[in-house]
Amino acid sequence: MDFKDKAESLAEKMNKLSEKFELADEMTLTGSDIIEFVEEKTESIELFSDDISPTEIINLQNMVDDFKYVRDTLKETNDNLRRVLNSVTLDLLDSEDDKRATLILSFAELNKAVGDNMKLYMQSYKDISTVLLNIDKIKKSVEKDSPKTINNTVNVNTIEPISTVDLIKKLRGN
Repeated sequence: MDFKDKAESLAEKMNKLSEKFELADEMTLTGSDIIEFVEEKTESIELFSDDISPTEIINLQNMVDDFKYVRDTLKETNDNLRRVLNSVTLDLLDSEDDKRATLILSFAELNKAVGDNMKLYMQSYKDISTVLLNIDKIKKSVEKDSPKTINNTVNVNTIEPISTVDLIKKLRGN
């Protein structure tokens, strides 16, 4: 289905909705109306060219600042959870039997939340380090001489692991 067919189909659906809601007849659309509208709205859009490297697209400082914010938020949340957990523990020690069951459930849920928060905290470090290492690998591979292609093989001048995407780019000669 090409763009004209999609535009006609969309126009039909919109016209049916106009009929159901008894909207004015002036709202009747054709596929060419939609095509004109799309062309008018998209004529000034520029796409990224293939020669831009991912390191130019990613704003590294913003990413690091965002990571610091997430890290600080997780740290603060974890500190607050621990304070509440200590308070529940003290209440649990001083409570009577009928109240103790509720406090034990609360303690268990809070303890699980602390554990989950710590896992998320550690996962954030793993994720940011992976991203930073991959960006570093891309920069290093761009800086080195381009690989020599011989019979659909690529000689990669690196001892570090390389992703499949980077290998395909090198095969294409990008």
